[in-house]
Amino acid sequence: MTLGISKNLENSSSFGETLLSCIRTWANLKTFGFPYGSNADAGLWTKRARNLVGELAKAQLKVLSRYNTDQSSNEENVSSEFIPNIAPSLNPSFRPMESASEETREAVWKRVLFFAMYVEELRDPTFPRWPTSSHPSRLPILTVSKYFNQLGVPYLYDAPNLTIRTMHRMAKQLQQRPHLGPSIRFLFVPMGAAVTAEDMLQILSHATNIESFVPRSLHSYATRFSFKALDMLGRTTGPSLKEMSLTLDMPKISGSLLAQFTHVRILELRGWDEVRITPDKTLYALPSLHTLRIENSCFLNVFATMRLESLHTVVLPYFVRVPDLIKFLKAHGRRLLHFTIGAIDGDDGFQFLDLCPSLEDVHFLSPCDEFQLSRETPYQSLTKIIAERLPDGFEKVSLDFFPALREIHLTEFEWPTTERDINRSKCVSVAESLLEKSIRLTDSTGKHWIPRVKSTRTRRR
Repeated sequence: MTLGISKNLENSSSFGETLLSCIRTWANLKTFGFPYGSNADAGLWTKRARNLVGELAKAQLKVLSRYNTDQSSNEENVSSEFIPNIAPSLNPSFRPMESASEETREAVWKRVLFFAMYVEELRDPTFPRWPTSSHPSRLPILTVSKYFNQLGVPYLYDAPNLTIRTMHRMAKQLQQRPHLGPSIRFLFVPMGAAVTAEDMLQILSHATNIESFVPRSLHSYATRFSFKALDMLGRTTGPSLKEMSLTLDMPKISGSLLAQFTHVRILELRGWDEVRITPDKTLYALPSLHTLRIENSCFLNVFATMRLESLHTVVLPYFVRVPDLIKFLKAHGRRLLHFTIGAIDGDDGFQFLDLCPSLEDVHFLSPCDEFQLSRETPYQSLTKIIAERLPDGFEKVSLDFFPALREIHLTEFEWPTTERDINRSKCVSVAESLLEKSIRLTDSTGKHWIPRVKSTRTRRR
């Protein structure tokens, strides 16, 4: 038996689960076409690939007769060898599902095209935007028939990647074919561009179903929004938008603007050093927001006036003023589960954990803050601490008041590999003492320290 799997089919969770449960029972499998292997999408499919390999290892035949390695996915042009040879139809007039109703036929073919045009994959910011050997151009599918063209064209607009040069073209296309505007679900916008141009406003006026509005690179500056552009975004996509990343190009913002985004769950905001908010409709704005990332400390005062009943994750800037932080945490600290913070400027006697009784993990954007971890009362919920590195003197910090703590992860550190560096490393001695308390110290790769077996002579010393 020969088996070849398409990533698009395997992407279906129910299909994948059924496939994994069946593979181990197949005794006649001779050739297996593994669907993973390209560098471009390795991060996207790692978990599914490992699950598939794990089940293959448990199968009754373990040595396959042959295998072929995939070509590199960095090629921008797809050669003809990757285009399958399709035999001509024996009945040119054959029409699939001719006896089915139009509604059934359309629903089935839309689902097929959704996978064939890898719509879900292109919603990921890291997925390559150009054709590759594993994901060739989607345009040939649209030339199969008028019916395929009719059903497939909206998928081309599902997650467009806008640039300064393509914005005008997109705006013109939507002006000529406004019915395609609602097909846009994930809009990747030019990095750091100002959304004041008529082209972008034209696009926003037609795109009424956007779910995600973010820059292409997750580490780039978000698109700058004027009052007019933000108002347009709220009026057209307020009911549908779930994630957005914005830089406010305005000194103040009204609560009525934010109140339009009723379903936003993830919000990233940058802007002026001082941003004021007018109080109209502010209290009940952003009812679905669960993750908030802000760059400027002044935004803390803005969000401190809102209820934000769904909030559980907050990422604050590298520099935070204590008065702003106290006001914000008094309003929302009791809800927070995940908290990321930089340097705290102001009163050295303030410990934010006192206002956040339910935190499960804390991420310091600098070396681990030993002062924030110096406590006199137990903190029951914290299980993980993330920081760049351990500060000098961390071995003197007592973690006895964190009974649930199980991991300290260092993002800027890797375990030494030579005997000399191991003996000189303070982290090694700290890691071994932490293990006695069932706490793992992990490096940037996620590896925890494993104590070496010591000789009798070493133990006597």
